Amino acid sequence: VDVVRESFRLQRDLQERGFEVDRYSAAAFKVDVVESDGRVRGLDVFGGHFLDGRLYLMGEIGTAFREEWIFPLGTCTLAGRTLPAPAVPEKLLEATYGPGWKVPDPAFHFETPQSTHRRLNGWYRGMRAFRNEWDRRYSQLREKLPPLEPSALARQVARDEDLQRRIIDIGAGRGTDALWLARQGASVTGLDYSHGASNAVIRVADQEGLDLEIAWMNLHELRSVLAQGARAAHRGPVTLMANHLLDATDRRGLEALARFSRMALSGGGRLHTEFFVVPTPGVPTSRGSDRLRPIDPDRVARAFVAAGAVIVQTTRTEDQGASGEPGRPAVRMVMEWQR
Repeated sequence: VDVVRESFRLQRDLQERGFEVDRYSAAAFKVDVVESDGRVRGLDVFGGHFLDGRLYLMGEIGTAFREEWIFPLGTCTLAGRTLPAPAVPEKLLEATYGPGWKVPDPAFHFETPQSTHRRLNGWYRGMRAFRNEWDRRYSQLREKLPPLEPSALARQVARDEDLQRRIIDIGAGRGTDALWLARQGASVTGLDYSHGASNAVIRVADQEGLDLEIAWMNLHELRSVLAQGARAAHRGPVTLMANHLLDATDRRGLEALARFSRMALSGGGRLHTEFFVVPTPGVPTSRGSDRLRPIDPDRVARAFVAAGAVIVQTTRTEDQGASGEPGRPAVRMVMEWQR
């Protein structure tokens, strides 16, 4: 928390001095510096801290380190300017660029241990963890209205569920299903972790006076899962749907969705999911271009049953998915929790 507070204090100070700042995470940001030739250069400002004899520093460093290698600070000269520097700068250079840092190596690639990456995500990058791929995908589409044809799963939810209950669309993406369900008279909450992906849909919903809200949740950020799960449970019986979410996440995301669903449906209601599955050997199917990864339905079932779910329906089908390619085997699974 102290690292985060200091990072934001530095950002405010730089902005008061007229610099443009773009924040990466709770402990890292970029300062846009205008050079004499008019070009804008990005200067990274990474926060970090010591913990249990290790230095953790944004930019993916987590290594055994002695505090006296940093403090008391020394100085260095760069382009005729005297600047602060670590007490033993060679140690920080070695931690950052490896033991061969003195010799330029065009092939050098910094490898971050998964344990370090997950710790930095948990401390500082909760709102950004695993989000970049989808942010890039939606970057040119945020203000454009998506195709308004609902998914087969959304049609099933509208047909089988009480539309007087709030529907929560988890992994709502650009909001196509959420808007369609709201137009059917439902109160809808769309949850996604890519900010602005459904901007165009929100505008339409506001213009039409629909009960549609979009909120943020990241399955890789436990705090957001717990907060949204408690919020959903507080609203009473709700209906959940997750269309091609399980085949867009990993094991941690699957377990987090099961945990969220258990909380949200503690007062009643059901979860409707649909996801691509591994095709039967020897049966040809077209390969998707939407980056969805088929998942074993038995694996899904085990994760939800372990979280207390009762699987009330499993249906094999074929779904075009986001890419519009036919013939991809999918499963629809409906679950509920005993009260």
